[in-house]
Amino acid sequence: MIKAIILDIDGVLSGSKKGINYPNPHSDVIHRLKKIREKGIPIILCTGNYYYAKLPIIQMAHLNNPHITDGGAFITDPLDNKIIKKHVIQKELAKRVIALCLKNNIYLEVYTDQNYFLQKNQIQNITKIRRIILQQEPIIREDLLSVTETEDIIKINVFVKGKSAKEAAVTLLHPFQEKLTITWTGNPAMPGIYPANITASGVSKKSAATEAIESLGISFDNVLGVGDTTGDWKFMQLCTYASAMGNASEELKELVKTKDEGNYFIAPHVDENGILDVFDYFSL
Repeated sequence: MIKAIILDIDGVLSGSKKGINYPNPHSDVIHRLKKIREKGIPIILCTGNYYYAKLPIIQMAHLNNPHITDGGAFITDPLDNKIIKKHVIQKELAKRVIALCLKNNIYLEVYTDQNYFLQKNQIQNITKIRRIILQQEPIIREDLLSVTETEDIIKINVFVKGKSAKEAAVTLLHPFQEKLTITWTGNPAMPGIYPANITASGVSKKSAATEAIESLGISFDNVLGVGDTTGDWKFMQLCTYASAMGNASEELKELVKTKDEGNYFIAPHVDENGILDVFDYFSL
């Protein structure tokens, strides 16, 4: 029996059809989320994205339970005004990463739990896309490094265009792998652009899912996890039940099939509201 659901958002609930299922999910999906929550089943949104950007979903569907944002760096129940966990990046490490990215002309955003910051001379076309996705204006600074002096930074997002640029960025950030968590992700609204979430060491969707489920007093034996990237498998592998979207990577689909027969489902594409088929399959 499923007693809780953990859902990635971009590529699972939200797709690429502007005004239909982007930046927020389709109205049918929101309605279904609300109905499931009314049955007493917590729906934990689990995203690498910024907390504020996902607040409208939480509010519209009345999801008064823990949610995981910023790649696991922030766990909160905003409807009940609860902060469950906040993982802050050590200031000197944040300074070094920001300085290195700026020196190499890598577009980046710096996050606290309530705001995000951008350096003025980095404003470009991607900034417009990010404003839509995040549903909030950035705080513009002449010098992004100054943010480290006054704010608790929970996440740094870097963005590169093209596979070769991603490979170069991976090499550039390699020296920080032992001191920080660096997770490369994706977003259907930004094709060809590769984002990376940089958070404190040990922070992940997996660790955050464990913290969120423990706070609810529920066993993973009764949890359904749904995702669209191999990064989502980190939390999905903890769940007895799992589903991959039709737009998911083939690798994730194969991983999902390792669950027992009847405990997994490959859903239609996010732009076909495939999550509704997931809920139907598991009788939610």
